[in-house]
Amino acid sequence: MKYQLEECGTIIPPFQPDLENKFDYKNYVVEVEDNTPVSGIISDFSQFAIDENGNHCYARLIPDSFTYLIIELNTYTMRPFLFTCTQSLNQLALMPNTEYFCVRFYPGPIGNYFHCRSKDFLNRLLYLDEAMPKYKYEQLLHKLHGSNTFRQRIEMMSIYIAQKHAEVRDFKKIIQYARNQIIITSGTIDIETLSRQTAYCNRYLRGLFLNYVGFSPKAMCELIKFQKSFNLYCNNHGTLRDIAYICGYSDHPQMDKAYIRIVNRSPTNLRQILIAN
Repeated sequence: MKYQLEECGTIIPPFQPDLENKFDYKNYVVEVEDNTPVSGIISDFSQFAIDENGNHCYARLIPDSFTYLIIELNTYTMRPFLFTCTQSLNQLALMPNTEYFCVRFYPGPIGNYFHCRSKDFLNRLLYLDEAMPKYKYEQLLHKLHGSNTFRQRIEMMSIYIAQKHAEVRDFKKIIQYARNQIIITSGTIDIETLSRQTAYCNRYLRGLFLNYVGFSPKAMCELIKFQKSFNLYCNNHGTLRDIAYICGYSDHPQMDKAYIRIVNRSPTNLRQILIAN
């Protein structure tokens, strides 16, 4: 259920180097094999803090197709927001002297959990108080803020999301299956094969994704391949030509074109921005 790097023998979650390298970043991955109520719904949890001087008061996020629920654990605000990044290099503004708790969801009908549509937070921040009454989640926020440990916050949020998931009546299993196939194959599955496996035509499958996920299966394939290739490149797992081959691009120029289309930068330029600075 996570990106399989066969050549490296490892499995990795989505890659956000600026967020992970700037802060004291705690992370807990939900293994699909654990068979918990949120397995296959939540990819991982994370927690990080901004110091009182406001150093590094932003994080640049690269597209990864996963949805983020980010909660400011500040007594005065505690404004959670949803965000799915599918294009461009996005800068996330952060508050000084504030701790953040983050839930990263697999692509799916996440909007159904929060009384909104997935496209409402596609490449833009959607604060939950814009989508649903605050009383429906305010108690959870106070519990999260009052918790002393990362583990306690994970348990509380898992219970909350499991309950929300149980309330969703129009969750399409076909979306979950198609999404899993895209992730398992690292985005190299072609849409015709996906259509045959699901027994739904391309047009219907695309319509389901656009309605419930916010973007098409083809777009998700491109984002998964992009994420895998950039992770390999940043961690020095071969030349760009080798990485292009490993990730299913026809050649190095095709991978460069994909990067320009997604983030308007070459792989080398993107790595310089996120790793060197």
